[in-house]
Amino acid sequence: MNGIEHTDVYPSVLVQEMSPAKFSGVVNSANELSDNRDESTMSIDVGHGGGVDGMAAEFVYDRNKNLLVDEETDIPDNLAGTVVDDLSLKTFGQLDALALSAQRLFGTPQKIEFSFDSDGYWINQAKDLQAFRSEKPSTEQQAPAEHTMTVINHSGLYLKTARRLAAVAVEYLSSVKIVKLTGYGKQTPDVLQAADAKEIMELLDMNVRQGDSLQLIAQGPDAHDALNALSKLIYYRLGEQEHPDDLSADINSVYQVGQPQTPVFTPPEPEFFIVTVPNELGIHARPAGLLSNTATKMDANLVGQKIEVLENGEEIYGEEFELNDLLGILMNALAQGNRIRISAQGDNAVEAMQAMRAWFEDNPERSV
Repeated sequence: MNGIEHTDVYPSVLVQEMSPAKFSGVVNSANELSDNRDESTMSIDVGHGGGVDGMAAEFVYDRNKNLLVDEETDIPDNLAGTVVDDLSLKTFGQLDALALSAQRLFGTPQKIEFSFDSDGYWINQAKDLQAFRSEKPSTEQQAPAEHTMTVINHSGLYLKTARRLAAVAVEYLSSVKIVKLTGYGKQTPDVLQAADAKEIMELLDMNVRQGDSLQLIAQGPDAHDALNALSKLIYYRLGEQEHPDDLSADINSVYQVGQPQTPVFTPPEPEFFIVTVPNELGIHARPAGLLSNTATKMDANLVGQKIEVLENGEEIYGEEFELNDLLGILMNALAQGNRIRISAQGDNAVEAMQAMRAWFEDNPERSV
């Protein structure tokens, strides 16, 4: 290969000194998601990191203003109260300067891996950021790898979790598409929604919620690694802290590199789901009557709980009420925007919850 005989090639070992890092991570001297050359992006973890992709803290630093872009700052719950949660603006300026020094040295935007210990900063390696992003892998001989996952975290895909997912996807040369297949209470639509996993806005446009089934399709030289990293992130609740409303999942749901591409995970049957009241005037007498009539027709016992959110963000669950009880529904004074936890018991519990979720999504009284 390349004119070198295999008999002339010998194995070699690279020995690299390890530093007792207080924190470490990756700094891009340009914003790899928006191509903004006036911003640097940073993924930082405690110690040497080594955690699940997407679990590090994410920052965007505007070097012209010497400020962090607040809406882009994402510190996962597992890093709250750690050294990463207490980094100063001076530290971000120093990290930006490190990335720029590598950029000046090589002449193009760089992606550096760094660590920080008692002796200061260490640059462990640097890569050409633009070449890394723009290289187009040949896919003519490469069949796409596919895997299906269920979104288990209670908040689904919103700005922070979408950014975490895109930040992981952009690390790989392979193209990655995410297709929203189904959600509890919905059949597979005639026109499937799909998004480029590296584009945050496309991900948000899919309106992915807890319980939705997603098909991950990767094509390229590192497709299997990309699926492994993305499915692992989804399994670990997209970087969010455990929540009592999370669905259960098995570690075998994570895509295994080198294993058959057939999905190894069947979405779990939900024990409950959370819905937000869409009606402009809330669930007053008329929609409450429609709701109770729908619940009465179900061959299952459907129960609701109103979720109250305190000023400190703590969630309090109210008293249970049966959804076939008109008076019980009205006594909860369910206003637009209120969240309700709905569960079911009985042989047809899953079908009943599907019907309830569909009722809220397709409710003809949502503006009455």
